[in-house]
Formats: sequence, structure tokens, C-alpha cells
Amino acid sequence: MSEESFLPEDFQQIVHRFERMMRENESYYFDREELEDLIFYYSDQFLFHQALQVVEHAKSLFDDHSAILLREAEIYTSMGQLHKAIGLLKKISPLQENQLDWLMASAVAYSQLHEHEKSIGFLEQAIRICDPENLDDIALELALEYQNANKTDKAIVLLKKVITHRPESETLLYEMAYCFETTGRLAEALEFFTQLSDDRPMSFPTWYCLGNIQQQLELLSESVDSYEYSLALMPDFVPAMINKAQAQFKQKEYAAAIATLESSFHLEAPDATTFCHLGECYEKMDEMILAQEYYLKAIELDERCADAYLGLAVVLDYLNHPAEALKFAEIAYRFDTQNEEYITVYAKLLSENGFVNEAIEKANELVQSKPHDEESWVVLADIYYQQNQVETGLGFLQQGLQLIPNSTMIAYRKLLFLFSMKKWLEAEDWLHQIFDVQQLDEMNEIESINPNLNDWMPYVIKKKYN
Repeated sequence: MSEESFLPEDFQQIVHRFERMMRENESYYFDREELEDLIFYYSDQFLFHQALQVVEHAKSLFDDHSAILLREAEIYTSMGQLHKAIGLLKKISPLQENQLDWLMASAVAYSQLHEHEKSIGFLEQAIRICDPENLDDIALELALEYQNANKTDKAIVLLKKVITHRPESETLLYEMAYCFETTGRLAEALEFFTQLSDDRPMSFPTWYCLGNIQQQLELLSESVDSYEYSLALMPDFVPAMINKAQAQFKQKEYAAAIATLESSFHLEAPDATTFCHLGECYEKMDEMILAQEYYLKAIELDERCADAYLGLAVVLDYLNHPAEALKFAEIAYRFDTQNEEYITVYAKLLSENGFVNEAIEKANELVQSKPHDEESWVVLADIYYQQNQVETGLGFLQQGLQLIPNSTMIAYRKLLFLFSMKKWLEAEDWLHQIFDVQQLDEMNEIESINPNLNDWMPYVIKKKYN
């Protein structure tokens, strides 16, 4: 369907009349409003040559060129010819009726030249003289320029002032949340959005932003509540559904996360990321066939969905197809060779498939790039464990504990290695040091690697307390 089919019939006639004039090399009269509409029409379609033809015709019809020069400058800005645009803007003595447009055009041109201080100067003037209906857009532009100039604190002050009176503005609220997040001021963000939700409880984007902040602070139950408030006010708000599902997933409420994701399907067709999230949920529930189906659906929609390839690798490894799993892990790794999760799974599968040297090489890459990541050390140690080189693996765990002394993951792996080396007294002493009844995941993992720990650990713990 052509662009013109969406235009009002009277404006289509204006477009046809102008284009006929150009074809026939004639000169027809158009009023100023018609000419400006033509400029906007061609510019919106990136037909800048035609827009400049309108400008030239307008200059031939009217003596006062200031408004036309302003539009010409905007066209050159859109074309990236910024110095030409600024040269035109400097020729204009802005009248009261187009002063705001002149300030905004100047701000945009200087922003694209990365002269952010000048852009800020124009925007600060613009926000002082603008009408209320323009306030949101100009405040957003000014906030962005403050960030470009590394003045995010000023952006936050500005947005706080504007949002207090306009809490319904989604764009301003999202920008405010972004400013807090990029500066690491999550506690302040929590306080701000909590207060705003108390003051304006009917603002659905406020609850959504509050939920996002709470989720980043691992206040997962509270974040789910906030998303639900947002959805009560705006039931069709898909981003709140998606993020609510993420919070439920982190709480290990996998069935609830699946139900939340599926509730969005009638509003918006699921994309590859959503199918991948469903795959992860089913994977965590040990529903591996369903997980595999959803990972494959994700890849059908987006053949570059690296997380889906990784998910397939994990599922196929669980189903005892290590060679096939390795193929998918390698695909994920090649999409992002710096991703620690991809390297982790790839290294494990290389080892399982007998490519020990390659596995050690990848695990060493991980340790060197992420020395304070506990899983890096565990991956490297586990490769040696699989090769019955337990003492060598234990040495790497000791190095990891020196860097990350509070790592329960490494601590319990050390227990597994000591037990496997039959260092009973040392293992017993170490268990007494690290045991915490809350650390069930770590205990379950090492028990799955060496089931003999199922009987030994309870015996040692009971002996200590008797």
C-alpha cells in the first residue's frame, strides 16, 4: 500500500499539484501552511531533495523567509549537513511565533555536532517559554543532553521536578528510571518511585518502573506486586507481564512464570526471547522435552537467538546426548565468545566429549577474564575432576577461595574434592566450617556428583551436634 493512500484526500491533491508543477516546470501558488505541510511530508519520507524543492518555491512566493529558512535548516540537519544548517539558523532573527521552533532546531543541530553545552543552552531557553503540551518532549530532550554532557545529576533534578506534576508521562518516567540505573542510584530510585506510587497510585507506568527497580534490588516478591498493580491499571501492558514473569522465574515459581508469559499471547505474538524464557522455565522444571520444543521455536523465529542454542545444549546434555549438545553449545559460544555462561557450558561439554585440552583452554580464558567469578574456578576444577586429576582441581579451588573467600559454591566443591581424595578428617573439619542449613542448592549439587555424600554429610553433621 502506498504512502499516499494514508493521506487525507485534500492533501493528496496538494502533493499531486506540486509534483505536476515540478514536472511541467511551472509556478503555482501555494499558501504558507500548504508549503510547510509539503516540507514535513517529504522530510518524513527522507525525500530531502523534494523537500528542498518546496523550500525554493516558497522563497519565490514570499518575501519573509525566516520560517522557510528554519524548515530548510531542519532539512539540512536531517541530511547530516550540520554546518550548513547552523549557518542558516544564524541568519534567522526568530520572531515570537517561531522562537520555540528555532531554539529546538538549534539544539538538535548542535547536539548532532556533539556540542552538548550549546544544545543545553538552547533547550534551557526552550523549556522556559514552552506551552504545557510541549513540556514533556522538551524536558526529555534536555534530560538526554544533560546525560550526553555527563550531567546525569542535573537530568535527575529536572525530571523529578517535571514528573511530580506529570506522573502520567510514560516517557519521562522511563527516562528517570534509566538515569537512576545508569548512575547506580537504585536505593534513591526505590525511594522516589515508592513515594510517587503513594502520591499517584493510579499511574500504571510508576508501578511498572517501581517493579523494575525492585527486581534489580532482588526485592522479587515486592516487584511482582508492583507489576500486578501496573497490570490492574493497564491490563494489556505486555512489558509488565514479561518482567513479572522474569521476577517469578528468579523466585523459582516456574509454573507461575509460564502462566504469566502465556497470558500475553493474545495481546502480542510471542517473539524468540519469550519462547526462550518458556524453554528455561520448563528446563528448570525438568520438563526437558517441552523445553527443547520451545528452544527450537525460538530458533525458528530468530536463528541468531544464542540463548536458545545454549538452552538446547543443556537439555541435550541432560538427555544424554553430549555430542549433539556440544554442537549447539559451540554455536552459542561463537555468537558471543565473551559470554561467561556460554564459555562455561561449552567448556563442560568439550570435557565430556573428550576434548580435554580445548576444555581447559576455554576454562582458563574464563578464569583470566573473570577471576572474581566463582563459577569460573569451579568449571576449571571440574574438568580436572572428570579426568581423575582431583588434586590438580583442588589446587584451582584453593586459588579461587583466596580471591573469593566467601564463595559457598567453591567451598562445597572443595568438600567434594577432599571427600573424593579420601581425606576424611580434613573433609570433616571443612564441612564443620562451611555448613549452613540454608545452603541446600550447593549440597544437592555435590551430592548429585558423588552420591556417597548423601550418607556421609548427615552423619558428620549429626556427630558434631551430639
